[in-house]
Amino acid sequence: MNTEVITTEALLEIVQKQMEIIAQKDRQIAELQEKVDYLIRQKYASSSEKFPSNQPSLFDEPSETIERQEDTEVEEVVVVRKKRGGKTTPPESLPHIRVVHDLNDDEKVCSCGCEMKRIKEIVSHQYDVIPAQFQVIENVRFVYACSCQCGAKVKTT
Repeated sequence: MNTEVITTEALLEIVQKQMEIIAQKDRQIAELQEKVDYLIRQKYASSSEKFPSNQPSLFDEPSETIERQEDTEVEEVVVVRKKRGGKTTPPESLPHIRVVHDLNDDEKVCSCGCEMKRIKEIVSHQYDVIPAQFQVIENVRFVYACSCQCGAKVKTT
């Protein structure tokens, strides 16, 4: 068996190196802790507005006396309130496309055999966005009713 005998001097030398490494690590930890504390203060501490020393104060009294003139003009402020909830018509500047939804010719005939008559037109507006272009699509639906008043239901698309 080979047993190495470690002398006290060798052990003291190893302990000395470890102590130096620990001291170096302690310095590094202290330096990093200072940086963390500084950043936390910068982020969360209360701040005050400080002016550079070469900028004059805004609240210093001027060296010259200035005579103040009283304004005798009174401005009236008119408050205009917007109406809420009302539907608005689309602007005329946008192009309008009329899409007509109508019944087929055979659906325009009543069950009694009479041809149904258009009684009104329902127009709804829908905004259509084409990239870099706006237009308004008008959807038109016609409502038909029997002209002989046979009691048939009103039809629409």
